[in-house]
Amino acid sequence: MAKNKKTKKLIGNILTSIVAILLIAAIVMGVILLFRQNDDNAPKPQQKQQDYARDVNTASDKIKTEEDLKDEEKVAEASNDTKDRQEADDRTEAAAKEAAKKTESGSIVAEPEITYIADENGDTIVGAEVRNINETGGSCTYTFTRGSTSTSVTTGINAGPSYISCEAARFAKGKLTSGTWSVTVKYKSNTAEGESEAQSYSVQ
Repeated sequence: MAKNKKTKKLIGNILTSIVAILLIAAIVMGVILLFRQNDDNAPKPQQKQQDYARDVNTASDKIKTEEDLKDEEKVAEASNDTKDRQEADDRTEAAAKEAAKKTESGSIVAEPEITYIADENGDTIVGAEVRNINETGGSCTYTFTRGSTSTSVTTGINAGPSYISCEAARFAKGKLTSGTWSVTVKYKSNTAEGESEAQSYSVQ
């Protein structure tokens, strides 16, 4: 009986030891698995380098974008400056051309233009305007020329709000023979003078 008790006690001790070993092994395995999981979740050195490189590239792109915008603004400002200078040069050139429109006597170059030529009961009526000046005291001389023959009529002017109208001239019937005539008008005053381009007119 005493031998059986010893045997049972030994077996119990062995079982207790086995259970304790299993518990310790389970705890150790749990700790190992926990550390492995933490290692898997932790950023790897290579991933850290990739993330850093991406952040650096993003910041660099942002800096480049801001620099590009500044460059575009500088180009736009330079373009505006160039445009302003060109406009100023154009105004200066226009003023110079206007100032150059002087005759040898110093008068302003008038630019008269024939506005109509018509037949009225056999008489020839002609009118004109001077649109580049506006003044009083001038006169308009209409001239019909055919070969070596010419005839002229001088009229007064009517100053309008912004330009001059020449009073119409009447060339009596019989003063102009049948055929094609060249017609001009010349404006003259104390400050301006000029002659129009010739127009053709056929007299029946």
